[in-house]
Amino acid sequence: HVWSVRAAALRALKVVLSRVWLGTSASTSAVAVTAEGEGEAEQRPAIGGAELDLVLAGLRDSLGDGRYTQVRVAALQVLLALVARKASAPLLLLPHQEACVALAAEGLADKDADAKAMARQAHAALQAW
Repeated sequence: HVWSVRAAALRALKVVLSRVWLGTSASTSAVAVTAEGEGEAEQRPAIGGAELDLVLAGLRDSLGDGRYTQVRVAALQVLLALVARKASAPLLLLPHQEACVALAAEGLADKDADAKAMARQAHAALQAW
């Protein structure tokens, strides 16, 4: 099933976005991050504005898929994970606030109850911005 592969890819993207360093520069590919209490820095991949534009475009395409609810719900989960990171990267995420609000609004119009519930959570988190 094509939808299951797409939903799995979106779940993987959610994990990546929850762990990646949210940078402010499109040229940033990795940063050294020091965990509290540890002296050694580890290299973590970073995402910048250009990459975030691609992520949001992919989420828009996934939310536009009228056939597969699981794909739309997975896309909304990615959006929610991204919005939840606003405090750690306001300079990166604020310019994309309007696009995130549009994605949440699209989810609010979904006919599926699970998708609507996920969209409501994302919309509420966006209102806190």
